[in-house]
Amino acid sequence: MLGLILSPGESVMKPAFTTERGAVYKTDCMNLFASLRDGCIDTVFADPPFNLGKDYGHGAHHDELDADGYLTWCFGWIDEAVRALKPGEQKRWDCS
Repeated sequence: MLGLILSPGESVMKPAFTTERGAVYKTDCMNLFASLRDGCIDTVFADPPFNLGKDYGHGAHHDELDADGYLTWCFGWIDEAVRALKPGEQKRWDCS
């Protein structure tokens, strides 16, 4: 089983699904990134568009940010993705 490389003092986050190739976690990406050490993952895959007013179990209003709020949120998770990636590894933003 794949385990997370956790920041000091973090509790273990368990994957929802694993294979020999990787793991999927059912959580907000910011929760996952917060638990990771710098430079510990190989790939980040993101599949926007986001901010479409979808209800992910906490109310659709959490997915309806104004333009400034949305950009601030995007910069936050992208910064965290880059921080957690190993140097020279992949970032993929699928914006179709």
